Amino acid sequence: MSPLVALLLVSLVSSASASLAVDPADSQGASSGLQEQDKRDVDSVELQANILDLATKRELDELRSWATGRLATLELQTVTSQLQSALPSSASSLYTRWGSETCSNTSSLVYSGVMGGGLNNKTGSAANALCLTLEPVYDGHNPPTWTSTVYGSEYETTPEEKQDQDGVCSVCRVHRSTTLMIPGTNVCPNGWTLEYSGYLMAGHDNNPASTEYICVDKKQDARYGSNANNNGNIYYYTIGICGSLPCPPYVQGKVVTCVVCSK
Repeated sequence: MSPLVALLLVSLVSSASASLAVDPADSQGASSGLQEQDKRDVDSVELQANILDLATKRELDELRSWATGRLATLELQTVTSQLQSALPSSASSLYTRWGSETCSNTSSLVYSGVMGGGLNNKTGSAANALCLTLEPVYDGHNPPTWTSTVYGSEYETTPEEKQDQDGVCSVCRVHRSTTLMIPGTNVCPNGWTLEYSGYLMAGHDNNPASTEYICVDKKQDARYGSNANNNGNIYYYTIGICGSLPCPPYVQGKVVTCVVCSK
């Protein structure tokens, strides 16, 4: 009930109470006075009831109008949100899924290939990892005297079954503007979408060639029948070494996990 209606009701009730106060010394015409007073009281109560009904109806109408508008707004917001979720965003980003020929359910495959890089025992080898297409196109250019080289990548995971197998990869497009590899965990932060998780891998410390750390899918998929020990570009599990690396939370000698997330 609005403050104005409440104030009006209080005023009417006060008037009715005042009119009921009859002087006991005035006994003449008391009977006729009481009858008139009773009539006024009934009229007053009826008036109050009518005012209350009108006020309640008006407030209910206002409440109904507000609720209808609010529900319409909420429904519109819900539909808009559902459409935005269903339709691909104009923003997108790419990531390489090392150790897998496929992409996550929330991303699309650009191409799949094999992992490659520089030779592990040459100091001048390139350090970055490559996802090499399996559909190479050449234009007939003959190599000059001096060249760089690229090798396929092997998993060095003795005594596990993936030892010496040649790793595969895929390049994936996700309809989110940011992708991020987080070393040291296999869980994405709140609000981020998991693309894949696995293990942090790189070249061995004793190898002359440098490599970058990459997040290799825990499946460690490989080319069929590719288990020859060619030792071209090779990747090992990465373990934590305590010292400048804080332990805890890290643990000496434990294989470091990784995750790729998008948002």
